[in-house]
Amino acid sequence: MHHHTLADLYLRLSLDRDGKTAIERQEIDCRAWAERNGLEVRKVHIDRGISGYKEVERQGFRSALAAVTSGVVGTLIVWKLDRLSRKGIGEVGTALDAIGKAGGRLISVMDGLDTSNDSARITVALLAELARNESRNLGARVGHAKQYLRARGQWIGGPDAPRRLEGAPAFRRLVRRMP
Repeated sequence: MHHHTLADLYLRLSLDRDGKTAIERQEIDCRAWAERNGLEVRKVHIDRGISGYKEVERQGFRSALAAVTSGVVGTLIVWKLDRLSRKGIGEVGTALDAIGKAGGRLISVMDGLDTSNDSARITVALLAELARNESRNLGARVGHAKQYLRARGQWIGGPDAPRRLEGAPAFRRLVRRMP
């Protein structure tokens, strides 16, 4: 089968919690797009519980990009551009250049983008920078909230965690100073 009729999917979820269905929903939408457009999905690459913003190893991202840049598939499909990366145009632009050089294309289903259309690249650049900015702002808000709760001796854990720190007063003072 010719590689231009094959597509790989790249799916990512930053926080992987029991009962969450984001990866499965992403896959359903991406497969539906591929089917509507006459593409056969060869492989699904997943980074579950891995940030698209932090400097961490994303094996799914690397293997998905390698598949399209080596010509194994002609199309890389993501659910939304911010699932591909939240590192801005630096990482996304490099990926787009490599995909284009190989004669491939990137599809962002929810954004309605297909990089085989030359005008899509500027939209991809804008969305990549917006995703980076959103992640940076979210990190600042979360950090500020944690600092606020820590100063009041409140628990900064998940929704099922106790809302106050317990223990000896000396221990509480030590814990409050922890980053």
